[in-house]
Amino acid sequence: MAAMEQLHAQVRLQALHLMADRCRGDEQLRGRGLETQASRRGFEGAQGVERDRGKDFTIASSLRVPEPASYQVSFPNAVRKTSRLSAPPALEMMGPQKRRTRIMKFEELAGDVLMFVGDDHESVATAILDGEHALLIDSLGSQDDARWLRRVLCEDLRKTVRVIVATHFMSDHMAGLSLFPDALTIAHRHHRHTFLSQNRRVDAFYREPRAVFDSAMSLRWGRHELSLIHNPGKTMDHISVDVPGADLVCVGDNIVGNIVYLSKADPALIRAAIGRIRQFGRGTVVGGHMGKFSADVLDNAVRYLDRLQHRVTQLRLDFAADEADARIASIPIEACLAPPVEACAFEREWHRRNLDVVIAQSVFAFDAALAARAVQA
Repeated sequence: MAAMEQLHAQVRLQALHLMADRCRGDEQLRGRGLETQASRRGFEGAQGVERDRGKDFTIASSLRVPEPASYQVSFPNAVRKTSRLSAPPALEMMGPQKRRTRIMKFEELAGDVLMFVGDDHESVATAILDGEHALLIDSLGSQDDARWLRRVLCEDLRKTVRVIVATHFMSDHMAGLSLFPDALTIAHRHHRHTFLSQNRRVDAFYREPRAVFDSAMSLRWGRHELSLIHNPGKTMDHISVDVPGADLVCVGDNIVGNIVYLSKADPALIRAAIGRIRQFGRGTVVGGHMGKFSADVLDNAVRYLDRLQHRVTQLRLDFAADEADARIASIPIEACLAPPVEACAFEREWHRRNLDVVIAQSVFAFDAALAARAVQA
């Protein structure tokens, strides 16, 4: 206990790096081929690696960079773990005027599953560990965030990224692809459609996936049997990654916390995608932004979408276009959330963006036209 108290004290004072070395057993790497199974249509691409079962460690931290960081570290079996703290010299010389507070964190979701949340757009990456090897689901939204992920995962925790699965090919989830050039990248066949149609494309982040699929793929990684399921909603290439061994599913941007973001998507497709995610029946839902949630978040997101659609449709029926748009712009997020859900700052920001999208793209105008026609009939 005294040792852990001393560790926390050191962290609070100076920590900027965390290095966790887990005890290594005699379990060895077994194979050199990726075991996959595609359903319905074909799976194309290079072969990767089938891994043996990984080992457990527990670590959760919250990181502010370049300001001094604060960590929360949990080692249930401290005898098997060691930690070392160090501070990069460059930051010690950096003047306050050059510093910008960045908020990044990583958290253990299961003994061999880690979640990373970057500073840029609070984008999420999930690492599934198999001994010294890691499979990534998405790779964060900026080069700074991706380098931080690589430092923690590869330098501090000493893992090697072998596979990267893209839930969808939008730039705010792809920044790390170029940092792991030897990793097998997997995406849906329609990844280019999504990449080319996004609002803020970053061409430097693009990397052609070495493996693509159409409907579904199963992939064995350590103790986990992963199911990659095409689930179009926010984008046409969206996939959900089901991890039953950890009771979680990674869903990309088909939810944004307790809400959804419409952008250029068909709201009906988003609603259907969330319905398919429900069918996995997992207790934890990992979104493309913000982090992890309980399964209730799926119902909350659908309620938000339904209430927003109802509000907007009614305003379009009751008022002329200009007046309707003005009223739509002032719809509070509270009117779209079911109690007792309370919106966080990130959800409020993306609700405001939703209202801009609804006005600019006349979202739900078609629904209002159908409703008006039904009344007339």
